Amino acid sequence: VCVPVVRALARLRQAPYSSWLDPMIFRALLAVAPAYPPGSLVTLSNKRKGVVIDWIPSDPCRPTVAPLEEQDDGSFELPEEAPIDLQTQRDVSIVEIDGFDVRRDNFYPSSADEFDLGLAFKRMSNRAFSMDDRLAG
Repeated sequence: VCVPVVRALARLRQAPYSSWLDPMIFRALLAVAPAYPPGSLVTLSNKRKGVVIDWIPSDPCRPTVAPLEEQDDGSFELPEEAPIDLQTQRDVSIVEIDGFDVRRDNFYPSSADEFDLGLAFKRMSNRAFSMDDRLAG
């Protein structure tokens, strides 16, 4: 059975998988495997349908979504409307993707840097540099 990416990623954050996967590897995975890949058709909590157009790995379940308008014939069109940035509109969330209810699968960082690969790498580099200074001194 094929499951949405967001569900697979959410499961990796739960036991026992979370203890098997290094947090840096999980951050790297988020950088290349978005929870909501661009091009995905989603339904938002405000009942709007949309297509994911961008994502930020540091907050993977809050992508940018272009709203869609359903036409009389059942097709969808992109209206002349600004995209919905779920980073700033935090009262709106994705509730469905490809027919799957994903309300329980969404996950959010507990701190601004929890999923930020670049910042984590920088901190590791700074610690290693600091350790080298102590060893040399």
